Amino acid sequence: MQNLRNTPSAVLSTAALYDLSLLQELDGDEYLLEMLEVLLQEVPKDIKEMKDAAVAGRGDIICTKAHKLKSTAAIIQAEQLTQLLGDIEAFGKTESPGNELTQMIDTAVDLCSQIESGLKMDAARLMH
Repeated sequence: MQNLRNTPSAVLSTAALYDLSLLQELDGDEYLLEMLEVLLQEVPKDIKEMKDAAVAGRGDIICTKAHKLKSTAAIIQAEQLTQLLGDIEAFGKTESPGNELTQMIDTAVDLCSQIESGLKMDAARLMH
């Protein structure tokens, strides 16, 4: 796993965190805007549920949410997040939730927050 825990948040620009070109190629700006709206509604809910599952010690829910979020991250070509969520999913299947898994989830939450900020700016640009 790439060690993202030691990477300062300010160092990671949104341009390095994701790439919307694949979605834009599918059907242009209108489709891209629709997808961004869905992502911005669903991802925060899934992240919260995954975090709550970690607190509750529910590895099964962690794995399910990580898998779903991994697919979403792949769609926007968020390679760092996709890799991290894959690691969370695999780790969650083999280990009971603990400190290391919680740290991985916290890192994913931070990355998602940064990506969400960038996606909101992208959506605002597309609306004008």
